Amino acid sequence: MNNQLHEEIIASLAVQYNRPLISNVYRGDYVEGMIAHALGAEWRLVNEYWAWAPWDIECTDSTRIEVKQSAALQPWSTAVDAPVTRSSSFDIYSRREGWTKGGDHPYYEVGRPADIYIFAYHGETDPDIADHRRAEQWQFFVVQEHRLPDQKTISLNPLQKLAAAVTYDQLAAKVEEVAAELPFLKAERMRNEMPLHRLQFTVILEEESDGGYSVHCPALPGCVSQGDDRRAALANIKEAIGLVLPALERKGETPDVETPALLSQELNHILKGREQDGLSSAGVSLAQVKVSLQDRE
Repeated sequence: MNNQLHEEIIASLAVQYNRPLISNVYRGDYVEGMIAHALGAEWRLVNEYWAWAPWDIECTDSTRIEVKQSAALQPWSTAVDAPVTRSSSFDIYSRREGWTKGGDHPYYEVGRPADIYIFAYHGETDPDIADHRRAEQWQFFVVQEHRLPDQKTISLNPLQKLAAAVTYDQLAAKVEEVAAELPFLKAERMRNEMPLHRLQFTVILEEESDGGYSVHCPALPGCVSQGDDRRAALANIKEAIGLVLPALERKGETPDVETPALLSQELNHILKGREQDGLSSAGVSLAQVKVSLQDRE
């Protein structure tokens, strides 16, 4: 695809986000970006590196946020140029399975893996005023996950009993307040409670200039391997991880938590090294490996 065509496609897609009433298809992404921007540099959209992520925003300390949004005024209608309103309801269903970063097999952490839910509600019903792009028109309800009821959806009225609405300018301070009151972080509990034989890891593959692949595991510093092809490299790093984990367990240690900051740091280090060596960034990719020490016994 040439650059001009790419730019034309991006421009046509951008139109969908630059309307007063953004459709449901695009509004979720827009609101997630709005919230991530409000929270600041320590927070990052998870879909930047994990398309199948079970939560939406993550902090450098591993705090996870799930974003749900709803708007009273919708762009679609059975009548031409007559936007319609609807009652607001938010999905809070506790999923029975998720998906790994590669999307090729179920993610081992089920339920509601986010620590905090942010419910964004746009309640303006006057079509001459309503504008989903205006952050000051949104209300935000920040709730610790464990306070949510065990049901599939929650409507606006019971949500207002769980948390008071805050404005966009108040959102960052409210999230900081709610996060400080969390009894634990899901990422830490998962790491501490999950047996090592069920761990899954993100690994970074590098295509070498002379053929073959090298592969790194960011959550296990110094754990590297290689292979003549991608499949062999993944098999070898899986074996290497399987050797490192028991050693960590004997020392009472655990792998590093795979935060966006950790993965980004390792990726940037690798890409910088390849640039200095005159190698293309196209030779770098991510993969997911699942290690079962029980299979080795």
